[in-house]
This record gives sequence, structure tokens and C-alpha cells, in this order.
Amino acid sequence: MQVSLKSANILENYSEAQLQLLSIAEELTKFQNYFHEVEIDNMYIIGGAARSILDAYYYDEVLSIRDLDTALVLGHEASEDEIWSLAAKTQAWGLGVNISPELRKKNWAHPEDNPQFWGKKNYGFGFHLRTKNIPIVSLSFYFTDHALKMLGLFTFDTTIIRIPFGKNLIETLESEDCIIDPMNGYSNWRQKRPIFFKNIELKRDPIKASFRIIRSYAKLNSFTLPQDLLQTMKSEISFSSQVDIDEFEYTRCILKVLNDKHCSWEMEQLLSTGLLELYPAIKQKLKQGNFYQWVNATYPFLDVKNP
Repeated sequence: MQVSLKSANILENYSEAQLQLLSIAEELTKFQNYFHEVEIDNMYIIGGAARSILDAYYYDEVLSIRDLDTALVLGHEASEDEIWSLAAKTQAWGLGVNISPELRKKNWAHPEDNPQFWGKKNYGFGFHLRTKNIPIVSLSFYFTDHALKMLGLFTFDTTIIRIPFGKNLIETLESEDCIIDPMNGYSNWRQKRPIFFKNIELKRDPIKASFRIIRSYAKLNSFTLPQDLLQTMKSEISFSSQVDIDEFEYTRCILKVLNDKHCSWEMEQLLSTGLLELYPAIKQKLKQGNFYQWVNATYPFLDVKNP
């Protein structure tokens, strides 16, 4: 299975967005081929990456992806050792360099669970790869495909592109049966209608959820958070502390905001919700202007422009 940018006259015949899609397809094909060797035959593009790719394909909009969010289904419950082994293999295969000091657990809240058990059950693990052609590839390994139905905070987060082995990204987009959109989320995205539906996740992990909510509204150029949602965020964050998010992930969240187009508005929301109060030392570094120097010294493997 191959897709190549070396086709005749390609630079003359394709738009910038189409060239970007071809480049991503070429990169992902390498991942597909290697993961096929360990019996993983479906690769899923999720989150903002799925929406950006659909924007490029249907509307010829230039891609602006920092993280290419992907998911793979193992079909069995795996230990951390097994996922670290896969992380080592991705590096050995030459797919990229792992920049995650720890695996990220996928322990969301399930609506059928008792609230006291929210976040206690783990559905998978993930890590980040820095690659040659895509700034960051986020790889999430889920134990079952049921976990894919639990993704997202907004309806547009539930839009997924499934790339089966034997097809590259372009061929997948041409066959719309590989686009999974149970909540009509992509239409909401195009209409700039942020429909939030995951209150249980905001209660379970208010810090990360609030970062994502603020950044999602900014991406849609929607600069007024609904009052009821804003008050819920403030209330949940007020009960949070540093133990609820490690310094590395918090730093990445801040860096993402600083690199966003509407950074100023997002920073105002971080202040008003109390998110910036969780790590006073980091807030002080931002105020003093030495935050980037601190990041470079503390996390030298992090690219401050593509965290």
C-alpha cells in the first residue's frame, strides 16, 4: 500500500490543501504498514485533526494541525509494559521520537457508572510522537472499539475518520462509509455551533476539560462562553488542585494556548475561570516573561511552538 508525492506534475495540479493531505496520507501509510505487522488493521483520526482533514478535503482549506490525533484498537486489555513496548517499536521503526515521559491513561467518565467510579476505569493508554513531517502524532491505544464512542466534549468531537489497512487517507476520504459521525458533529462544526454534551467529563476532569472548552470556542471564533457552562467550569475548577493534573500536561496545555490564534482571549478565560491559579509558579513565570526559558530548561524535548 503506497501513496507518493512523486506523481508527475503534482506541484502544478494540486492546491496547497491537497498537497498537505497527500503528505499526511504518505506519513500515515508508514504507520499503517507497521501496525499491520502487530495485527492492528484500522487507524482512526479523531478530534480536531479529523475536522481539519475534512475541511481540507471538502472545502480546500489549508490545514493547521499541530497534533494529529489518532486512535488504534487493540482488541484486548493491555498493560503499561505492552504499550511502552509499542512506543519503543514506533521509534525502532523510524516513525518518530516519543516525547511523553509517562503514558496517558484513558480513564473517562462513563454515564452508566456511579459518579464515585468516574475516572477509575481505564480504557487505554496514549503517548506523543514527534515525527519528521507532522509536528506531533498523538497515538491512543484503546482496549476495545467501544471506547471510541466515548470520545469528545462537543458533538463535533465525535466525528472520526477510519482508515482501514489497504487504503490510504485519500482513498478513505473518497469512500464516505469510512467517516463516522453519529451526532452530525461535522455539520455543527461547519455551522459554528458548539454543542456541549459531556457534563460528566467536566465534573471528572475539570482542568483538561476546561482548557479544551476554551480552545474549542476560540477555534470557532465564538468569544462568549454560555453563562451556565462558565459557572460550572469555575465551580469545578475551584475544587481542583495540582494533584489533578501533572506539571508536564499542564505546561503543554498552556503552550497550546500561547500558540493559538486567539491566545489573548483564551488567556483571559484561563484567568477568569481560575485555571491559571493552579500552578502559581507557572503563572509567575508567564508574568515575568521567562516561561519559555523555563520550559526549555525543564522539558528540553518539548517544542514550545508545537507542544
